[in-house]
Amino acid sequence: MPGLVVAGVWLDNAMRTGDYFLTMLETGPVVLKSLGEDELDQTRAWANAPELQRLILRSGQVAPEDQRLWFERLRADKTRLVFAVFEHGRHVGNTGFYHIDSTHERAEFWILLGRDGSRGRGLGKAVLGLMLEHGFGALGLNKIFLHVGEGNLPAKRLYERFGFRQEALLREHYLIEGARVNVLGMSLLRSEYHGEK
Repeated sequence: MPGLVVAGVWLDNAMRTGDYFLTMLETGPVVLKSLGEDELDQTRAWANAPELQRLILRSGQVAPEDQRLWFERLRADKTRLVFAVFEHGRHVGNTGFYHIDSTHERAEFWILLGRDGSRGRGLGKAVLGLMLEHGFGALGLNKIFLHVGEGNLPAKRLYERFGFRQEALLREHYLIEGARVNVLGMSLLRSEYHGEK
């Protein structure tokens, strides 16, 4: 991706050894940096917002102590990589990879754009592009997969524009605010990735 800047250190095939330190991914006004303590309160507020829970396939409330425990575990977990998303210096969301598997060279992508006005303006496209470049490049992944609510059509269209294909339908997989939600499993292989279509 033109304009991609990666700042940090990649040591000795870190995907296999776990010796990994990353500071930032950047393109234009969009910066992804490792999630820090300064972003935890806003992250919890977004996770608890009813209007966002269906989009992020989540139910229930996150207490401050649960958030702190999650963050402590995250820092020690080499299978998860979480970034805070900044646009023009303002924290607007989070993104990352979970279930990073160096043996099978795959990981699960996720994104949350929580700040009002952050969705529907191309920000998700910029973040997804950065994450795909990083995943297929520096992390050496062969497959990036994700889960998206069947009714989240803007997200589904974005993923399809980058080449993701549906490979599963998980029927009534979540119960969110009393409604049963179908979930699509989608994936993209390195050999299929050619940027946005």
